[in-house]
Amino acid sequence: MDQIWRAFGHTIPLIVAMCLIITTLAFVIYLFKNRRYGVFSARRSASWAGLAASVAVAVAITLSPGHGVENRTLELVPFRRLFDGFGQEMTLTQMAANFALFVPIGIFLALALQDTSRRWSAAILAVGFPLMIEITQYLFVPGRVAAAEDWIVCSAGIFVGLALGYGGRRMATSASAMHRTSPRTPNA
Repeated sequence: MDQIWRAFGHTIPLIVAMCLIITTLAFVIYLFKNRRYGVFSARRSASWAGLAASVAVAVAITLSPGHGVENRTLELVPFRRLFDGFGQEMTLTQMAANFALFVPIGIFLALALQDTSRRWSAAILAVGFPLMIEITQYLFVPGRVAAAEDWIVCSAGIFVGLALGYGGRRMATSASAMHRTSPRTPNA
């Protein structure tokens, strides 16, 4: 926890501000879009707001400048640092943090997309969003390492989140259907 605070302590106000701004903006856009059709779902609004907030946090953390180093690094061989032995513990910690950072994006994306035919869109986003972050890190953010392993781990986090979100939604739907179809017994 101390390492995380030292690494990202200076960006916490930025992260909080971005979350608030993006969540508010997403909520307002959602309200205006669905106001025309007379449709409003609190669950879906919360899902879109959660998606916006989790994307804002991921962007703020992954695109903040690195410390002490001004050059950019591109690491195309995935998981090489894991097998080098040098910094193996830190690499595992970074991989776990990247994975955990992107799981909520997948969960909220699955909950926000009501139509199950959009699963291909979600899969494309799961691969494309982390790829765009790594490209942006390499091109524009000094002191950061754009690594193939980060892209793989972040995409895996989103895919796990998608599975959790779709699975949770399916369980809630089937539980609701069972509750509606169960015979009601008269109260004695």
